[in-house]
Amino acid sequence: WLRLRRFQQIIGYPSINVASRAIKVSAATLTAQIAKLEADIGKSLLNRGRPRHPMTPTEDGHALLAMLGHPRAAELLDRYAKPLRGWRPDDPRRDRTTQRQ
Repeated sequence: WLRLRRFQQIIGYPSINVASRAIKVSAATLTAQIAKLEADIGKSLLNRGRPRHPMTPTEDGHALLAMLGHPRAAELLDRYAKPLRGWRPDDPRRDRTTQRQ
C-alpha cells in the first residue's frame, strides 16, 4: 500500500530527487519503492526525468493513477498506506525490514 501511495505522491514532481525532498523520504528509498512496485505489477510506470524533461507516467502509470483515484482505492490507501506513526526514515527504532515497505 505504501508503494502505491508513494507512486501517487511523486508523480506531480519533475524528478524523484525533487519529490524526495518534498515528501521527506530519501531518493534511494523512493527509487527502490517504485522499482519494487513496477516489479510487482510487471509494468514500467514512469518515464524517468532527465534535465529539461520531467518524469511522466507511462500509459500503464496513467492507468494505475486512474485506478488509485477510485473512491474505494482511495479509502484503502488512506487506511493502509501510512508510514508508521512518529517514525522518521532515520529513526533508530527502524530496522532494515521496516525500511523496505
